[in-house]
Amino acid sequence: MNEEKDSEYPRTTISIHDQIDIKEVEPEKSNKCKKCKKYNITFKQSFDTIFTVTFGSSCIILLIVLSSDLKPDMLPFKIVPIEFNKSTNAISQLSIFFTFVSFITSNVLFMRIVLCFSFGLGILSKCLTPLPIDFSYIVWCFLVFLINLKHVMILFYSKRHISFDQHREQIYTTIFNNITTRSEFQTLMSHSLIRIIRKDRYYININDTCNNLTILVSGTMLKSDKTNKKSQVKELSFIDSPEFIMQKQMVGQIFNVSFFAETECVILIWSREMINELLEKDKKLKEQLLSVLGLDVAYKVFVLDVLVGEASDSI
Repeated sequence: MNEEKDSEYPRTTISIHDQIDIKEVEPEKSNKCKKCKKYNITFKQSFDTIFTVTFGSSCIILLIVLSSDLKPDMLPFKIVPIEFNKSTNAISQLSIFFTFVSFITSNVLFMRIVLCFSFGLGILSKCLTPLPIDFSYIVWCFLVFLINLKHVMILFYSKRHISFDQHREQIYTTIFNNITTRSEFQTLMSHSLIRIIRKDRYYININDTCNNLTILVSGTMLKSDKTNKKSQVKELSFIDSPEFIMQKQMVGQIFNVSFFAETECVILIWSREMINELLEKDKKLKEQLLSVLGLDVAYKVFVLDVLVGEASDSI
């Protein structure tokens, strides 16, 4: 009987040679990855070195050329005199300088401001040239100037200080401060409502439909699951973030927990339908909100792991 079973279900065996082959394959892959990584690092270092040397040399050459008006013989060949004493030439050089600065900076607002100066000076330099003027060049510069000026106004407007009521200010400084600007947060809050849950009342029962997204602003709210395990919801945190993230799945349609107001609770609430409509129109705001919700869920999982670990230690 045993022989029949052995023949019917043959055993899979690994020889010593097979094991050696397996052990040898993994280091080869690892070595290839290390070689690729080393090659990428070497290439980046080489490129940075070439760029630094070329950029530095070009800057030195530029300084020599700009000072060639004082001593033309310092160059081995003849060039068109810069003539800084002429206002049009000096303004043109200053215009190019501001364009150069705009490509160096990583600050978008500063870049837009500098470009406004650059093309504004470009227009001025052409207007000061003797007639007839290069009108097409002036119009091109003016269009670019207008585009950058518009972006400067938009950026300044988005960075303005916006005041919120006490509850929304607490939510912004605690949850959204490092993720969104006040202007973006204002857009998000335009679809929200402040509500009060009276003491000793359920806000959500098990098997209720998930229709909202909610933040507990203040008060004591208890969460209970189907096994009657209870935990307290942290103030200034989302109540139903997991359900909102999973709203396209079955688990995000119906609550498996209940929320009970042990004291009077203040909540901020969005209708799921309205906020989804807003997020469809504003993809950036959607990414920001999902980032905040992800952090909230991660915190809840961390707290759950700690509680489970403490319970197992006590056992």
